[in-house]
Amino acid sequence: MILEKFLSIPRRLLEEGERRLIKQDIGLQSRVGRLRNTDHAFVSGGVFPCPGSLEEAVRLTRDELEAKLLVDVWRQFSSNGVIGESVLLGLNARMLNDNPDRNRVTVGESTVLRGLIRQESQGVINIGSHVYLGDCSLIHATREVSIGDDTLIAHNVNIIDNDAHPVDAKERVSHFRHLLGLEAEIPYEIASAPVRIGARCWLGLNSVILKGVEIGDETIVGAGSVVSKSLPPGVLAAGNPAVPVKQL
Repeated sequence: MILEKFLSIPRRLLEEGERRLIKQDIGLQSRVGRLRNTDHAFVSGGVFPCPGSLEEAVRLTRDELEAKLLVDVWRQFSSNGVIGESVLLGLNARMLNDNPDRNRVTVGESTVLRGLIRQESQGVINIGSHVYLGDCSLIHATREVSIGDDTLIAHNVNIIDNDAHPVDAKERVSHFRHLLGLEAEIPYEIASAPVRIGARCWLGLNSVILKGVEIGDETIVGAGSVVSKSLPPGVLAAGNPAVPVKQL
């Protein structure tokens, strides 16, 4: 529904909007220092529904530069995932899905996303309804990440179901050379395991959720914690590695 709505925006309107933005850009330098609503959720950062047109995006953001960005952000999300009704996106939100199957990334209704979502290869990301993903937080899946309804994810949280690089040094060198577009000298393997976060959880800012972790419903993870092992439901956990410190 959202994808069809978005793809119906004529390219002509977007191009006309871009021309207007170029004209506005002449005076952009005189506005240096102006606080924009892309700053941060704790300052003045807004979140926005899917606009039906560039004109609607201008009404929502009250700024033509930000309106064009909003259109681009929503186009990226709508093209890369299945987005539920009443979802709101921040202007710094991003989604990457390198698989043509949009169903590999799903977002439930009335969820607010201000962070980054990256699905690679055959991974799956399922985000429930009424979830919050804060500024600069990252969800990265090469296998599976699932997040239950009503879970709050603060700013700068990393949820990663893989090691990102091989543990073996020679394999790590080979992997990085492959990323640079060079020939991989030897085969390499990057470990991964599903991450499952329950409903009504709260992940504090700067926390890290590593591969293979399950977090039970209603558990709170303290700020700055590193969760490397699963946590039961209904506890406050903190530390590196994170351990339960209180029953809720």
